[in-house]
Amino acid sequence: MSQDKDYSLLIIDDEEGIRHGLKVLFKKHGFTVFSAGKYKEAVDIVKNEKIDVAIIDVMLKGNESGIELVKALKQIEPDITAVMIELKALKSENAYLKHELIKNYMSYDFLTNNKELKLQLEKADKIKNSGVTVLINGESGTGKEVLARYIHFTSVRKTAKFVSINCAALSESLLLSEFFGHEKGAFIGALERKIGRFEIADGGTLFLDEIGDMSLDVQAKLLFYRGFVLQDKCSGFYTVAVS
Repeated sequence: MSQDKDYSLLIIDDEEGIRHGLKVLFKKHGFTVFSAGKYKEAVDIVKNEKIDVAIIDVMLKGNESGIELVKALKQIEPDITAVMIELKALKSENAYLKHELIKNYMSYDFLTNNKELKLQLEKADKIKNSGVTVLINGESGTGKEVLARYIHFTSVRKTAKFVSINCAALSESLLLSEFFGHEKGAFIGALERKIGRFEIADGGTLFLDEIGDMSLDVQAKLLFYRGFVLQDKCSGFYTVAVS
């Protein structure tokens, strides 16, 4: 799609995390982005805004399907381009393929003549089996996650999971849910139990990308809960020990 004009996109998905992530992605590429979590909300936006493209989850929850929503939007704005995607399935498949690619093809040997990089690798080799928290500084695109994966997959934790989360792509409430998880029915919209990233990465490595973009409140919670996680239950909390 040419960017000769300002295109407006409408992202329709019942999961806030997916909507937020896509919104951040498309805004970076200069699009005007709207989002909706429900059928009626999407219809109201198209009635009041000029929308060029609607990205719709086929498996939209509710009485009306994604296909029915396309028909409704076309009646309001015949020129709208509707893109039907199985967003949840796509997200799951991408995560699986990424894991398989890393597991089967990625080499953890660095070939370099750069003295500075060799120095960093020496430091990584010294601390990789210590169990300490590691801070990796660097500009975007300099390979911080590559170094983090090197530390993990050449350490005693290599058989456990390497879990990555982009802290800049999620809102504060979603970050807390991703970190600590929740039980089914813990709050409105919690339709199933969600295991937190800390528990998933137990025994392995949790890589927090763009940690500086987190609010101070969330950073304080991470410091307070270091070594264990409070998992949200309907009636309160219970402790999950993590390493």
